[in-house]
This record gives sequence, C-alpha cells and structure tokens, in this order.
Amino acid sequence: MAKEVYKSLDELGISWSDIDKAISLSENWLLNSGIQNMHNRPKLYGSFNSWYDKDLKIYPYIYSEVTGYGITLFLYLNNLSKDDKCLTSAVAAANWLLKYAFEESSNTMKFRFYYHIDDFSPRHAYTFDTGIIINGFINLYKETKDELLLNKSVNMATWVTDVMQRKDGEFLSFYDIDDNIRLLSPDRWSKRPGAYHAKMCFCLLRLYDILREEKYLKAAKQICNWALNQQLEDGRFLSISEENITNAHPHCYGIEGILYAGIYLNEEEYIKNAIKGIVWLLDKQLPNGGVPSEFIGDSPVLKERCDALAQMIRLSLIILDMKKLSEKYIPSIAKMIKRLLEFQCQESDPSAKGGFYYIIDSNRNKVNHINSWATMFALQALCMLKQMTNKKEKFDINYFV
Repeated sequence: MAKEVYKSLDELGISWSDIDKAISLSENWLLNSGIQNMHNRPKLYGSFNSWYDKDLKIYPYIYSEVTGYGITLFLYLNNLSKDDKCLTSAVAAANWLLKYAFEESSNTMKFRFYYHIDDFSPRHAYTFDTGIIINGFINLYKETKDELLLNKSVNMATWVTDVMQRKDGEFLSFYDIDDNIRLLSPDRWSKRPGAYHAKMCFCLLRLYDILREEKYLKAAKQICNWALNQQLEDGRFLSISEENITNAHPHCYGIEGILYAGIYLNEEEYIKNAIKGIVWLLDKQLPNGGVPSEFIGDSPVLKERCDALAQMIRLSLIILDMKKLSEKYIPSIAKMIKRLLEFQCQESDPSAKGGFYYIIDSNRNKVNHINSWATMFALQALCMLKQMTNKKEKFDINYFV
C-alpha cells in the first residue's frame, strides 16, 4: 500500500531522490550540526538541545525528553544502516541522562538544563518525558545488554506507576523533586493529565515484555482505558477540556500509545479507536496538505506544526500498512509528505540546514526555530515511507519515536 503513496507523490512532483535528499540532510543535521552536544565539555556531552534559534544563533536549553527520543531515533537509524556513528550518539545520549539528568533520591529525570544558569531549572520531573526516556533506555538495553539501563528503567517505572498514576489510570503530569510533591497546572496541556499520557504504554509494555511483571501490564491498560474515556464521539481528544481545545500534537501522542497497546495486546477496540482519532484529523487536512495545529471546538487554528504533521504521516502509514485505512486517504498521505518537505530548512547555515522548522504561522511565515524533535519525527516519517515501500523491510513499532 505504501507504494501507492509513492505513486501519488510522483504525481505531485516528488521523486525518490527528493525523499533521499531530505533524509540525508536531516540525518546530517541531527548528527553534525551541534543540536546534539558531541564536541562540548563533559557536562553537556551527548545531550540534545531543544532547537536552534536562527535569529539569535543560540540553543535555548538542553531537553531531557528529546535526549530520550534521540536514543530511540539513532537506534532506529542504526538498524537501517548499521552506522556506528548513530550507535555512538545513542550511547552518548543515554550516558548524559544517567550521569547528569537522573536524580537518585527520587528515581526521576530532571526536565531542562539552561545554559545561562548552568543547571536544571526548575527541578521538576515529568511523567511523559520519563516514559520517553525509559523507552529509549530499553531500546538501548536490547542492543547493548547493559543491565544498568534496565535497572534504572525499572526504578523510574516504579516512580511512574507508584507515585504518578492514580487508581483510575490517570497520570499526574509533573513532580517537584525537592519538595516531593505531585503537581498539575491548568495553563498548558503538558502540565495537566491528558490522553497524551497513553504514550506511556510504550515503556510500560516493553518492561512487561522483558520482566513479565503484571503491574506494568495493568498500568498500561489503565491509562489506555482512561484515555479512551476522554475520547469524543468524533474521535478527537481534548487538550484543554473547559475551553474545548484540541492540540494536534498531544492528540497524536494519545493515538500513538493506544495504537501501540492495541497492536501489542491484539486488542481490536484500542486499534479501532486509534484509527478513529487518525481519521478525524485526516478529514481536517488543509488544502496545502498540512494539518491544523489546534482546534477550538471544530474550528481549526490556521497554524501548522511540523511535529504534528510528521506524527500524522507515521500513524497513517502504520494503519495503511495494516490494511486498516481506506485507500481513499492515500492521496492525503502523499500531500502530507509533500507539505512536510516544505518545512525543511535548505539554507546554507550548517547549524540549520537539513533541520525542520517548527511552525508555519497563519501568515505562511516560517518561525526561525529549527526544532530537534520535529526533525526526528520528520526523518522517521520519511524513512518509514521507504521501509514500507520495500516489502523486504518491516517497520518495528518499538522504535517509534
């Protein structure tokens, strides 16, 4: 079915050489631009910056969550090409997290490291970020058999399930490490419980697969069931319920976790509802091929985010490959891929070239912010297209970034 997507891309004027060039540029940006600190002092070595600000020519802060994504992304790339540089970068990312971000006293991962104060601030740990990091550690453990990675994953997962998960399955969002208190805040979707926490299923079910401890299976099912209780009839998840707002980025996070759990557990109800959420957003596609970044009620906010677009491409490709998406959406997927390529920076600045812009605003202006996680998502989307077109290769959803 992915071959049909490529045929639609060809009709849009996009060739395999265009895809290959975009893959090469983005991989080079992630490995060599400085977005990962591979040539700095030891305190920074291996960590990932949040983004590159083209105007100020700076990286605002180091982001633990993205460093966790980097582990999985580089292992995914290493599996495709057996490039030792990718494996080296994955190991460096994990080592930085273990040595500098991990808080032994609470088995948590500190959130953001700011250059201007040379430290993490505030000293908060996020449930979601921890799940991403655990999954990265488990993927690297599978590759290296380093027991430290598994042991720290178990310690963090205990914090996740015993401290941050409520009895109904809901996760609280973040935690003050010094005061030992769970926190939530209504001002941002990422600071409040939400269906996006279903992506915790990746790390919980991976641990269950290795250790066969029922508590991980139970926690995964509980968050999936809780998240599905938040899903509206049309398929969308609210990010801020009292304002009837859906943000496409966390909407996709929720779908990713529910779909993963559905595939792992062979639970058709999960898969069906994940598809419902994907189709809802596919049906909101913009004429230019993008997807709106946000909805107030059913009305789109005409701003586009690269991360959400790349998430939608990957989700759509997976269910298309499962033969669970109508073929009528094949041109929609091709249009999304064409639009994704328009987010890639082609300028000569080596700190920016090949990375993906974060936002195209309602005036069609690209915000001068070359984003690390959006580039990771975009690179994987393009690689998945190639994998799924080549029937000899199978995408391993455990490496979904």
